[in-house]
Amino acid sequence: MTIDANYKVFLTPLTGESEYGSEFEITDFVLSSVGNVSKKTDSDNYAIGAYLMGTVNLTCTNYNGEFNESDARSFFKYKRDLSKIRIVYYDDSTTFSTSFQGLISDSGTSDDTEKELIKIRVLALESILENTQVSSGLIEAGDLFSTAIKTILNVPAITAVLTYSDANIEVDLDLIIDTEGGAFDNKSTWEVLKLLLVASNSVVYIDDETINVKTRDENTNEISYFYGPGDTLDRENFIKISGYNNGAHRIFNSVVINDTEYSDDISVSWFGLKQTTFTLSFITDSDKELIIAKNLVNQFRYPRIEFKLTCPTQLANQINFFDTVGVSHCLRARPWKTTNAPLWDVSKYDTDTDVYPVDFGGVAIDGQLAFQIIERNENPNRFETTLKLRGRGKTFDDGLIIFWTSAYDLSIWDVSTWG
Repeated sequence: MTIDANYKVFLTPLTGESEYGSEFEITDFVLSSVGNVSKKTDSDNYAIGAYLMGTVNLTCTNYNGEFNESDARSFFKYKRDLSKIRIVYYDDSTTFSTSFQGLISDSGTSDDTEKELIKIRVLALESILENTQVSSGLIEAGDLFSTAIKTILNVPAITAVLTYSDANIEVDLDLIIDTEGGAFDNKSTWEVLKLLLVASNSVVYIDDETINVKTRDENTNEISYFYGPGDTLDRENFIKISGYNNGAHRIFNSVVINDTEYSDDISVSWFGLKQTTFTLSFITDSDKELIIAKNLVNQFRYPRIEFKLTCPTQLANQINFFDTVGVSHCLRARPWKTTNAPLWDVSKYDTDTDVYPVDFGGVAIDGQLAFQIIERNENPNRFETTLKLRGRGKTFDDGLIIFWTSAYDLSIWDVSTWG
């Protein structure tokens, strides 16, 4: 964190139905500190396809009716509900990154007339998906999963809020929908999208107002590294690790799609039966149901280590969802029996100067392991961000950054990128 780090808040009011005006800063009106800002991509424990939309509460002065509706003095010439709020983190006066983007929700907004304050509830931008409806007949039998997702997202009410491009829609499994649109008609876009994401084994997230649907595979960006206490090169750059677990809570080795079940016998024998069930009424072909079930089981049949890593927000903002992250959290060493550290050519075996180092510490994380970001929780008060990391890929080999080879005279200094 730099000494000039701060947060600023911006407002973009509606000027007409699905039409927005110019953005301007309202930081001076905000009294309360910005609360924690969360972003998640299907990261809930014990579930697949569960999403929790982020929210922020702002307490602002309203001395002159700036945040009223139906008031000539107000910022809102059309209406307050669904106007945009953007919260920006500044490393200094010029370097910045967007921490949160959302829409004002009038259902959670209230005035304190005695103190002339207003409490504004802001829902994450993806909340627009809950406010839009899939029209009857919009999705038809014969549409691919990807086609259906593109169709329901590329509508004016959504593209007025989110940037949409066909190029940002990539699914893992793309099958043909069996039934006519009745399975989707007049449901919220969010409800329909979540069903299609489960069927296609894909995830959705918002990045800089752009909606993205992608596979669970890692991005091909440069790998980011975090080093803990005890790093031999003194590169420590994160604050703490918490919530470490072996990933057993996210094992699913048996999936039931409608009435069709698929189990991985090896995983069941090792970890016991971990079953989950989905009703996908738009799929009636049992062969397709089996393909979907098997694809989900192959994704989640083995445990992947999960934990939370807290670091300065300045570092966290350099990493995106599904980027590969390496974490080296080694055990520390201390002398045994004496306070003397073992020194080369001084501590000799079986002599009075014999000193041995002893490892200590609760959890060690091998720097060879690869992780992906599936959740982030930013704390503006402390300028810290907690990243939830999950082991990369589906198998053990997927989760390795480097395969080490011990061979004399073949380990060359400065070739490996991981120390």
